[in-house]
Amino acid sequence: MHAAICNLSSQKRLILTGTPVENRLEDLWSLMNFVQPGLLGTLDYFCREFCATILKGTDRNADEQEKLAAKKMTKEIHRRL
Repeated sequence: MHAAICNLSSQKRLILTGTPVENRLEDLWSLMNFVQPGLLGTLDYFCREFCATILKGTDRNADEQEKLAAKKMTKEIHRRL
């Protein structure tokens, strides 16, 4: 479905969502890739660089270095958005 929606031809695109990140970080990627393709990289890149780091750093067993890396990645997402 995502691929079909992204292939729609339009001058402007708008997204509406109830929450910035639905159930997974990949949902944020899908939303942003629709309105501005490439902003967060490919899905594979986003999952590898952002999702994995953030999920690891927000785990209750994360060490300080993992927590810091997660904060850094979160700030980078905010900067890009």
